[in-house]
Amino acid sequence: MYSQGDGVPKDAAEAVKWFRLAAEQGDALGQFALGVKYSQDDGVTKDMAEALKWFRLAEERRNASAQYTLGVMYSQGDGVPKDLGAVRKYNHSVRRSDVTKPRGIESPVLSR
Repeated sequence: MYSQGDGVPKDAAEAVKWFRLAAEQGDALGQFALGVKYSQDDGVTKDMAEALKWFRLAEERRNASAQYTLGVMYSQGDGVPKDLGAVRKYNHSVRRSDVTKPRGIESPVLSR
């Protein structure tokens, strides 16, 4: 809601607050969304290490958007060293999820 201004004024800091509450309770979408916020300097100071932490936690919960984002990050060396083994791992995870494109919150590596 706050991230998009859906029914409330758009407020990135308030969105981060709610994403963090969800993320800390183990919600994969909240974890992914918090990773996006950290990767984009949106409501929090940009911190790719923190973004990576939340993307990895979401990936562990089989969030396909996080898997896809991590694969792209490793293929481009965006915040992490390039690693073709990691790219293969995350591509395989996405294929197992039967998802070809992230859904919901847009992957930060695709919005550039």
